[in-house]
Amino acid sequence: MNSETSPWETVSSFKVKPVYMVEGNTQLGDWVLRRFQEQVMDNIVSHKDTLLVAPTGAGKTLSLLLGEEGMVGLYPNNTLLLDQQRSIDRILEKALGARLEHVETSDGIDVLRVYSIKGSLPYSSTTNVAVALLSGRYIGYEKDEEGKLQPKRATLLKRIVEKTCFPDQSGGTPYMITLGTPDTALMLMSGIYRDFEKVGFTLHDLFVASKEKWRIDDILSKYSIATVGEMGDLETIRQCLLKYPWFIDEFHLYGHYESSILLPVLHVYRDYAGWEEPLILSSATPGGVLHNILQGEVELDTINASYKSEGEEATLVRGETSVEVIEVDVPGRGTAKWFRTGYMVPIVTRDKIRVINNTLADGGNVFIVVDRVNQVPPIIDLLTSEGYRVECAVSIKPAGCSESTEHIVVGSESISQGIDRENVKYGIITSYNWGSLIQRFGRIGRKTTSTITLVVPRLRKGIQLKNIDGRSINYNEFTEIVKRTYTNLIPSQRRVTKQIEEILNLRSKLVEYSSIIAFAQVSKPKNLFKVLRGKAREDSRILDRIYGPPETIAQIMMFRTSGPTVYLEKPDGCCERAELGTVLRNYNVKNAYTRKIIENGITKKAVILEIDLEPARMKLVLEPSPMIKEDLLKTWEGTITTLGTLVELGYEPKIKPWEKSSTIQVDLPVDAHDIRQQPIALLAPQREILEYLVYTGAGAEVMVGENPMLALFL
Repeated sequence: MNSETSPWETVSSFKVKPVYMVEGNTQLGDWVLRRFQEQVMDNIVSHKDTLLVAPTGAGKTLSLLLGEEGMVGLYPNNTLLLDQQRSIDRILEKALGARLEHVETSDGIDVLRVYSIKGSLPYSSTTNVAVALLSGRYIGYEKDEEGKLQPKRATLLKRIVEKTCFPDQSGGTPYMITLGTPDTALMLMSGIYRDFEKVGFTLHDLFVASKEKWRIDDILSKYSIATVGEMGDLETIRQCLLKYPWFIDEFHLYGHYESSILLPVLHVYRDYAGWEEPLILSSATPGGVLHNILQGEVELDTINASYKSEGEEATLVRGETSVEVIEVDVPGRGTAKWFRTGYMVPIVTRDKIRVINNTLADGGNVFIVVDRVNQVPPIIDLLTSEGYRVECAVSIKPAGCSESTEHIVVGSESISQGIDRENVKYGIITSYNWGSLIQRFGRIGRKTTSTITLVVPRLRKGIQLKNIDGRSINYNEFTEIVKRTYTNLIPSQRRVTKQIEEILNLRSKLVEYSSIIAFAQVSKPKNLFKVLRGKAREDSRILDRIYGPPETIAQIMMFRTSGPTVYLEKPDGCCERAELGTVLRNYNVKNAYTRKIIENGITKKAVILEIDLEPARMKLVLEPSPMIKEDLLKTWEGTITTLGTLVELGYEPKIKPWEKSSTIQVDLPVDAHDIRQQPIALLAPQREILEYLVYTGAGAEVMVGENPMLALFL
């Protein structure tokens, strides 16, 4: 025990040796490319699909500057998107002496930044680089000539394309880096954001027409998703993006859910849009769902970043890291025990205040990373009470977070997914799986010596990290030991049941159909009509799986992870946007009500959840009214519907504490569009998986007799 009042004990101390990357011979402005970056560049020129494996901080992001005319970078979430935009800014400034010349903004976000550069790119003689941020979340609405609010995505994207894909007044075309999420690529192909109901009717009639003698082109004319002009704009944008290779970074973060959007988008671009550019998958921790799927479909040339050998010129990527492994006493067993470890981090942080002080005095930065959003506020409270200003890297920000960039950053998964900061010399980290741990470890100690306090639960059999006490090991050895330590701790979300897999496959097909429809509306090639009819005939029974209005069909395709959008009333004010599942798995919900809010220029009725930021576990339960037959929904197993449809049947959504002994409950209002239109899949998985998915906010529990069903958020 560290002291009589601290329930933790140092069980192992070891060092991880510095990491050097072998230098190449190619200049990028003032920088020299590393050998693996030259290999990536060669594969791009020779049109080879590539799997890039390199440690965090090795320079994978630089790949976005190695194309001939530009690159498209796809990321699984908006946190990574914004962080990569900042990383590219730093690279352009340091390597190429970039100067910002032009900015386009939308709702306070820079969606286009155009730079002039002094240095040269490997395969381009341009003196300008454009960085476009194409996320639907950051593209709002504008008034048309009649004063009506309309989505401005198409017009804004067209403006970006005009600035980047076509010659400017000086006759030059900038090197274009386009950063987006998979749903952006979907919107660019389908125009789906324009009118959900029309998209739904189009898909509905497509499946019906596959059995009848209806003309496919008549259906497309009847339900034009967008105007001819808008579809023309989208086609211009698509043609611009078809010029570039695609760089899919942090691919290990793509699970079954995210892959069900990305994979059909890739198929449509390659099979129907004529995209012939190479694909690059990049990660520090190879593996995961997307990697496994693509390995069976795409021939990937693997590039492993090479480390320094004796006598070779090399660049320091990571300095020597001193690691202290601390065991803490937490209740529970299995994965739950590892999750709860984060609640002990405030105690460890309190006892490490002197180390934090010394790090800051030495000009260093500090990262503290936990697993859960609700584990962050106690750490913030502790540090602010000590007089520190703290930056929060978390989806729901507690009181006490600084609005500016600070020397101490506290967060959860956002830091694992790509929050970069130079000169991070000390970190306190915990994690429930090896992938996240390696990512968090990699954010600390880039190009500098560092110290990391790794917090783990006390286990009956001990932990393998004890076995390396006093040793000095290399980075590869460390990652392998971590993998062995955490191998069996990946939670049940990785174990997708056959039912869930079928639902996600259905979702992929709808994405593919809507994208092909958009191409057919613009170009009207007969071969696409034939493809559509054949595919629709093959999958015509899809409609038998969907209960609800036509809009439901289109809603299924949107890129969600944790349920419908809600807005938070916290002690420090209202109304922060969040996802229902994220709130339920982290905080105590005291009340729920509806009110009108203005978002992106639109007035809408929204559900407001009053929370107190006290760590808690809540769940959404759909309870039947007394008049409902107990077995009513059993015949709906495996179907897709909406929360609104279940409400119409007589089910009442209630937010309850996870503990069964509690009688507290909050009625969830259902008169807001975001709640009623939330698509769900009604499934009956094993009890363990059902409880895990409800526990993590990925779905709701539907009471059907003694055996509840799962309403999985789509």
